[in-house]
Formats: sequence, C-alpha cells, structure tokens
Amino acid sequence: MKKLFTFVAAVLMIIPLSAKTVTFDFNDFANQGTLGTGSAVKAEKEGVTFECDLGYGDGQYGVRCYKTANVKISASENIVSIEFDLATVSGNSYDGGLDAKYCVGGQSWESGKLASQARMNTITVITGEGSCEEAKVEEISVTEALNIAKALSPEKGKSVKTSVKYAVKGFVVGISEENENTYYLADEKGAYGEFEAYKCSTIDRAVAKDDFVVVTGYISHYYGEGSNGEYHSYEISGGALVHADGQAVENISVEGAKAMKVMENGQLVIIRNGVKYNAAGAVIE
Repeated sequence: MKKLFTFVAAVLMIIPLSAKTVTFDFNDFANQGTLGTGSAVKAEKEGVTFECDLGYGDGQYGVRCYKTANVKISASENIVSIEFDLATVSGNSYDGGLDAKYCVGGQSWESGKLASQARMNTITVITGEGSCEEAKVEEISVTEALNIAKALSPEKGKSVKTSVKYAVKGFVVGISEENENTYYLADEKGAYGEFEAYKCSTIDRAVAKDDFVVVTGYISHYYGEGSNGEYHSYEISGGALVHADGQAVENISVEGAKAMKVMENGQLVIIRNGVKYNAAGAVIE
C-alpha cells in the first residue's frame, strides 16, 4: 500500500551562467531601524531590494526583523531563490518562522507576518534565469519524532531544534485547553501523547481528537523549570498541519504563494492560504 504522503529528502538547483548572486550583510543595514520595537529598514544592491517594516540594523550582526514584521524582497528581474543565514544566540533560534531557503520564480517575495523575531546574518538572492526545487522533508512516525527530540541536548531554560524539517504523521490524542492550535500526537488512538504539535497552522480544516494528521516543521526539545520542578517539552512549534485523509501530491507555487496539491475523494485539490481550489482554479465551496 502506498503511503499517504511520500517525502524524499532532495535539493536540486540549476543555475546557468547568466544567474547573479546578491548578498546582503550587516554593512547594508547599519544605523537603520529601531532597537526593541523596529521600524522601516531598506537596502538596495545590484537591482535587488530588501525591505522590513519592523527592523533594526546595528552594523555588526546583520539585520533583525521583529515579530509581526513583513519582509519583502524584490528585483528588476526574475528571482530564482532566496537563502537566509538565520542566527542562533545562546541556544535560542531567531528564525521568525522562516525557512532557510525559498524558491521564488518571480520578481518579488514576501514573508507575511513573522511568527517571532528573525535575526538574519546574511540574505543571499540569486536572480536571472534558472530554477530550483525546495528541499522536501522526510515523513516519520510520532515515535521517531520523539526519539529525535530527546536526542537534542538543550541547556536548562533553552530550546534546541533540528536543522531540517520533518513531516510527523500520527493521531491527535489530546487538544490543549491552554494553547490555541496545540495538539498531542501518538502513533495509536488513545495512547499517551508525549509529543506536541504546538501552535500549528491548520491548512485544510479544524482539528478534532482521533484525527489522523501530518505536521511539518522543525522538531525541538525545550528544557525548562517551573513550579513543579524541571521538565522537558518535545514538539514541533509553529508547524503546518494537514489531515492525512487527503493525499499530498506535491508542494507548488501559485502566483508567488505557497500552495499544496492534495487528493481528496479522488479529486485533485489545490490548497492556498487555507482556500481550496479545483484543478480548473475555481473555489470549492
């Protein structure tokens, strides 16, 4: 029987000689923005423009874009790909929910509101002719995800996450009453859910107990201490959740936005920004 989802770890990038690489670093953002709260930051280089509406650049460590900021990168020609070198400070990752790499295939790209602060050491933009394919992630069970999380070694009060994303497939065995869009997963219905899908974005529909789902994101291990003593959290934080009764065919780009092709009830469906479209592009009610 074929798996509902098939993810193969692979990255393919074809860049002809006509392509151009533009890299932004700390020099490009010196003395811009506002520390702590952020304000407009902008840099232009070789036909490529970087903008962040809530940013800060101190001239030493790249640029910071604060939570809810929107990052926009545009160019006078086709953007093949964008790569972010995102900072980790004292064991804490400042990635803002961004991926390390995006394939664009257009003249502009926007992040949307960042989930948290992003500290970008460098931003590398490849323009011109060419194509690239984003890395696809490996599908694993909840038990495998839990083992990966436990193998990470954070300091007390810190969190450590994997360098690559995983697609974790399992049953929803619990729903948090304290944190919105947070679920506990296990490989079997009714089992104890030690692995947590924390504050996920749900791509297709509302989540209920016993649903069979796939959550895609970085696996993390948090080592904390509370009123009841030390504790450990094993989770995917801010991942993308989709129900596994729709077969994922591939991730695609539609008009510059991320989308997903799935099979539902034998029909091809495209999901973009939470809206479903049929193969002809019409909205499915």
